[in-house]
Amino acid sequence: MTLDQRSPEGRRRLARAYHDLFAETAGKIVRREANEILQKAKALLRKRDVPALSLWLDRFYEEHRDFIHRQMQPVLRSYGELVVADAADEIGVDPLSDEQLDVLAKAYVEDFAAHHIGISLAQVRSVLQDAITAGEDPVAALEARFGEWEEVRPNEIADIETVRSGNSMAVSLFAAAGVTLLRWHAFGKSCPYCSSMDGRVVGIQQTFLGAGSEFQPDGADRPIASEFDVRHPPLHSGCDCMVMAEV
Repeated sequence: MTLDQRSPEGRRRLARAYHDLFAETAGKIVRREANEILQKAKALLRKRDVPALSLWLDRFYEEHRDFIHRQMQPVLRSYGELVVADAADEIGVDPLSDEQLDVLAKAYVEDFAAHHIGISLAQVRSVLQDAITAGEDPVAALEARFGEWEEVRPNEIADIETVRSGNSMAVSLFAAAGVTLLRWHAFGKSCPYCSSMDGRVVGIQQTFLGAGSEFQPDGADRPIASEFDVRHPPLHSGCDCMVMAEV
C-alpha cells in the first residue's frame, strides 16, 4: 500500500453493515427450499415414490434459481455499488457505471445461485439416500436437516458472501482501472492462514491459491484444501480479509 492509498477498512465496514440483510435474504431462500421440499416429500414418499421426488427436485431447483435471482440480485446490486465506490476512492479513480454494475451483479448472482443449488441438491439427495438405506424415515431425516439449514445457513451465507462478493466487485473495479497486481490484506490479529496470506501479491489474472492446493502455514493445526481457485478473499469461513490494488 502506498502512502496516499486508502486502506480497505471502509469496505470491511460495509460488509458488516450489510451482513444482516444478506442473512435475511438467505433465510428467505433457505426457508422456501425447506417448505416446498418437505411438502412434496410428504406427498410422494407416502407412496414410496422416490424416483418421482428425484425428478421433482430437478424441476424445483430450476424454478428456485429464478427465486434466488429475484431475492439476491437487488441486495448484491446495492452492496456492489457502495463497495465499488469505496474501492475507486482507494486508488483515486472513477467508479463503474450503472450498466457495468448491473452486469456484474447479474453475473455474480448467477454464480451464487448455481453454487447454492449444487450444495442444497447434493445434501437433499444424500439425506434421502442415507435414510432409505438405513431403513429410517426419509421425511424425518429431511426435517432434521432443514432445521439445521434454517438455524445455520443464513448466517454462514452472509459471512461468506459479504466478503466474497465485495472482493469480487472490487477486483472488477481494479481491472477496469488498469490495475495489474493485487495484494491480500488481513485486519489486525488474524488466524495463521490469513496472517500468512497478508501482504501476498499476485497478478490480477493469477490466483492466491490454486484449486486442489493445500495450504498449512506455521501455527495452523491442519491444511486448508482449496476446492476452487482463490482469486480473492475469503480463504475460509469466517475470513474477513480484503484484496487491495497494488499500485
